Amino acid sequence: MSDAVSRRQRGETLIELMLAMAVMSLVFAGLAGITFTVSDRFEHWADRVTAASTGSAVAATVQADSHRYVPCTARATGLPELALCSPLDCRPAVVYATTAISGVYVLVRREGATEIPLARGNRPLAVTVSGRQGPDDEFGRIDLSGAGVKALSIAYRAPRRSCG
Repeated sequence: MSDAVSRRQRGETLIELMLAMAVMSLVFAGLAGITFTVSDRFEHWADRVTAASTGSAVAATVQADSHRYVPCTARATGLPELALCSPLDCRPAVVYATTAISGVYVLVRREGATEIPLARGNRPLAVTVSGRQGPDDEFGRIDLSGAGVKALSIAYRAPRRSCG
């Protein structure tokens, strides 16, 4: 009887423990690989969501300004900044430009002495304006790219400038 009791209480051998550790290490390595793959995909998805929300915020800001102001240049391609002028005195009221900081281009909105950062990216801002004057207003399209903005096209309609 003592032989049977001692056999049940004997425990595992060293080989059994090493085999169990090897199997568990394979299971943990597989789980770690899955975790890294999922986190990498989440990071790419988060970058896409951030880019989309940044683009819509920039578009909303430029569109709101384009209802009050007109582009200082009615037709231009490849401008480094977008200047929006008051239709009454044709002086720049709002300027969208890039500032280079440590190799990163930051898109900023300047109104008077106030400067608000809107987006950042690895290319400088490029602006194309194509507009026309109607009898009472100006209308057209503003295209922005670079400085954290993929490719943005904003339609505008603003009061016709009285200064020229």
